Amino acid sequence: HSTNPILQPAFPLYYSEDLVTWQLRGHVFPYSGWPSWAVKNMWAPEIHYVGGRYLVYFSGSAPNGRHSIGVAIGTSDPFGQYEDLGAPLVYHNEDSVLGPIDQSYFLDPPTGKHYLVWKTDHILRPGGSDVVMQELDEEGVSFAEGSERHVIMQDDQPEEQRVVEGPWLMFRDNTYYLFYSSSLYFTSNYHMGVAKSSHILGPYTKRNTPVVETDSDEEDYLDIRN
Repeated sequence: HSTNPILQPAFPLYYSEDLVTWQLRGHVFPYSGWPSWAVKNMWAPEIHYVGGRYLVYFSGSAPNGRHSIGVAIGTSDPFGQYEDLGAPLVYHNEDSVLGPIDQSYFLDPPTGKHYLVWKTDHILRPGGSDVVMQELDEEGVSFAEGSERHVIMQDDQPEEQRVVEGPWLMFRDNTYYLFYSSSLYFTSNYHMGVAKSSHILGPYTKRNTPVVETDSDEEDYLDIRN
């Protein structure tokens, strides 16, 4: 999480041969090299190999504080130079309150199609959460022609406190599993849930029991976003 484009680089790139000792190999965006549209709150980066090159999907905020989702385009070297797309991939529309965050890339094994999943909200449901999915093109830097956005999950349980975020999609044994974080992250109610579906666009059925819970007996809260 970086907050100042002049004082901080964004998204460090680390390398390890044993997953114990890590070496800093650079940053996606160096000092004074942030995207022109993002001035603070650079967070939730994900790096994926798509179409023969590495892409970094991330969230960032405009000068007015509105969140959007961007993508940085790299090369076949994960530690090579990255260049921002030039504009948000998912822009903070006027019908959103906080804006889109917590993006996640998903390659659908049965079809080979590429998708982007993210959390957003809607002005008609202030304070509520929507998990949205849309098909990407084969290059992963724009949405597929004719594709539409689908709301695949909303907050609908009292214990969620109007928050479902950090979506992560997996496919196993002909079933889609949508993991997500829920409730207020700074409280002991924060937890990770999972919902499943036989179709990528749902409907998704939430499991009643959380996958991971915050230990209410501990002073420190568990932050399981992303």
